[in-house]
Amino acid sequence: MLGMALFRKPDFVIYSDADGKKPNLKRWYILPRSYYFNCYLHQFVGSDKRTPHDHPWWSLSITLWGGGKEKRYKDGKWKLNRLYPGRIFIRSAAYTHRVVIEAGPVWTLFITGPAIRSWGFWEDGEFIPWREFCDPEDKGRPKRDEV
Repeated sequence: MLGMALFRKPDFVIYSDADGKKPNLKRWYILPRSYYFNCYLHQFVGSDKRTPHDHPWWSLSITLWGGGKEKRYKDGKWKLNRLYPGRIFIRSAAYTHRVVIEAGPVWTLFITGPAIRSWGFWEDGEFIPWREFCDPEDKGRPKRDEV
């Protein structure tokens, strides 16, 4: 599976800067994308933006290689989860988090269900829909540099 990254460019790249020069996540589609179920190979080459985010679907991730931590924000507090090979996370769509890379890159298998809600970023306790936070021309780039 990791060999996939050696033979083709990523299908989608998420950047941590508005200029699109600092990628933090590269995504390969393992299966054709569908409404019901998706399976991706992720390569984190940098940490998520400082602003935590949630997702539009439930997800399951398995860390394949590398290490770091996931900062989960719940009930006004941060909780740290370690990322290491073999670690499995099952997340609801409302699970608010950010990934911090310590021993990168970090490779994960990422599986999602169908989209069930809108998603976005959380800044100072306020929800910012992704369409307001991300560049409308390239949803992999924020409109502004790290926040």
